[in-house]
Amino acid sequence: MAQAKQASRIFGAVTGAVLAASAVLTPFSAAAQEVTPAAQPQGNAWSDELRAFDEAATDARDYAEQNFGVGILIHVGEDFPNEHFATPEDFANVMVGLFEGKYQTPARAFLSPNPGTANTGLTFHIGHHIHGASNGTEVKNVGQSLAAMPDIVEQLRIVKEVASLETDQPTLNGG
Repeated sequence: MAQAKQASRIFGAVTGAVLAASAVLTPFSAAAQEVTPAAQPQGNAWSDELRAFDEAATDARDYAEQNFGVGILIHVGEDFPNEHFATPEDFANVMVGLFEGKYQTPARAFLSPNPGTANTGLTFHIGHHIHGASNGTEVKNVGQSLAAMPDIVEQLRIVKEVASLETDQPTLNGG
């Protein structure tokens, strides 16, 4: 019995020491939990490029949400003109045409200048979602975008199906 008491005291002392040390050494200690406000863009902190991106991204999201289509946000790099497309608009028209023609899926493209970036990237808005956002692949190059199209169309089909279930809720008489 005496051994059990002594073992219990030693265990308590060791546990207390570990807890005290962890409180001092961990970044989650009370002193480290001071809140630092996030920097907020104010006035001229928003560049023309950032404003254009925000507007294009908002338009792509709004289109996808309101039309059950694909909002294609094209982050225009410095790779235009090229051997395939004279302008970013030409490229956008082809991407929209692929969704509408090959996949019978409504789509609209929105251009966002991305100066200083060599290659153009694409982000696909589907309803309230962005394709690939869950695994960090939301911005795709052209090859990745073409490969993702069937999955984007399937996800849009699921979004439409879920939305129709939400609006077709049966009601009970009298309640």
